[in-house]
Amino acid sequence: MTFKRIVAALDQSPLDQTIYDQAATIAATQNAELLLLNCVSEIEEVQPALETGVGTAWHPTVGTGVYPMVDKNLAVSEERREERYEEAHQWLSQYQQEAEKQGIAVQKDAIPAIGEPGPRICDAAKNWNADLIVVGRMGRTGLAEALVGSVSNHVVHHAPCTVMVVQGETTEEKE
Repeated sequence: MTFKRIVAALDQSPLDQTIYDQAATIAATQNAELLLLNCVSEIEEVQPALETGVGTAWHPTVGTGVYPMVDKNLAVSEERREERYEEAHQWLSQYQQEAEKQGIAVQKDAIPAIGEPGPRICDAAKNWNADLIVVGRMGRTGLAEALVGSVSNHVVHHAPCTVMVVQGETTEEKE
């Protein structure tokens, strides 16, 4: 299978270097162009999340007005969103420079995207006509994955192209 446009979905996690390395290796061997993507959340996680016994998660009523003190602090101010966007852009620029040093064609500007990561990754791939997305998976299983969600799961089921999932360390539920 040949790939010409590869999206590397990076999230400032320990898996990022591995995700980048996989995407860069494929891009270099197939003379493909690389798009670096990071999603900046529109929610500022400033309030403690609920303890679930297997990790933390937001309660389904958060954002509905049921807990107005929590809701008030969730929305990211426009100023803070711009700060986070600029931080993400600078952070992605490091990977962009690394790709350019390796002789890999990289999208002129690395893209920090604002919004939910799963849909934003799929949208970026569709809009850019990508034929491969490289995304990481943190290894949550069972209840933790159900409560917190899974970006990689969303991407696998909604992507307009082939998806390569880089597996992180699995965190299994203890019984």
